[in-house]
Amino acid sequence: MKKRLIVTLAGLLTLGVMAPAATGWIRNWAELTEERPTNNDTGSNSQNVEWTLAEGSVGITDKLAVTFDVEKNYSNITNGKDLETYWDNRFGFSYDLGKSGDWDLSTGVDYYYDTNGNDDVTKSQYSPWLEASTALTDNTTLTLWGAMYYNDGVETGVHGDDYELDILLDTGKVAFFDYTGTWLYLYHNTSGGHGSNESTSAELEAEAFTTVYTHDSGVYAGIEYYFDGESGDKAEEWMDSHIGPRVGYSTKLDDGVTAWVYTSYEVLSVNYKEGGDWYSDNEFQVVAGLKATF
Repeated sequence: MKKRLIVTLAGLLTLGVMAPAATGWIRNWAELTEERPTNNDTGSNSQNVEWTLAEGSVGITDKLAVTFDVEKNYSNITNGKDLETYWDNRFGFSYDLGKSGDWDLSTGVDYYYDTNGNDDVTKSQYSPWLEASTALTDNTTLTLWGAMYYNDGVETGVHGDDYELDILLDTGKVAFFDYTGTWLYLYHNTSGGHGSNESTSAELEAEAFTTVYTHDSGVYAGIEYYFDGESGDKAEEWMDSHIGPRVGYSTKLDDGVTAWVYTSYEVLSVNYKEGGDWYSDNEFQVVAGLKATF
């Protein structure tokens, strides 16, 4: 469950917006995405908003912290379909286990609780996790993140365990790119313990960002490349890749408080969904947020 935190804000690392906090941090941010299909078979324009009301970590001791991520999402905003709203929530604890050789270790447990527009519970699960991270070079960090998801079945009727292993490679500055990263996610879903429905899949993400203009005011412009795709024995195969410009602005409002906004547009995209044709869509995106460290 690391990917959205890493990928959505990738590129801001070089601007200092994501600097690590002393004892805690909290962030409020929103992401507006409009898909503009260039193939009529894929439908009309559609707008979606992911609004993270509060995401962060608050230290209880120098090793133990409370973590949280509360999101309200909206889909089908102006495309003539019924507006859909739903909640994605995560609450938990993390604990710093210190170092083992060259590896930094941490562990924790999270609780996921999601609902749809009818307030029906779509996810209710507990998730213990373990993370190990090491610096391969001055510019490259390898992170392994493994988790088990126990579906309690109390409100969703879904029982059984699901598993995830993330292999995250942040390669920083490479050639003329200011930031690069490649992330592999391996999933195994037991489908409530019904063996015939078990599935295994893999998802691969990659991103690269290069800055072409910066100004002392905090304004910058650059070009981003993004790839995401998934395949598995029973999972729907899909792929999304694009290249496009990004223009943004980041500023320090006060000690420990930063704000940012950026917009991007897919100039060239290649997409695929299983059972359909290859197609392109010119996705437009605006992201804005505030982060406070303390």
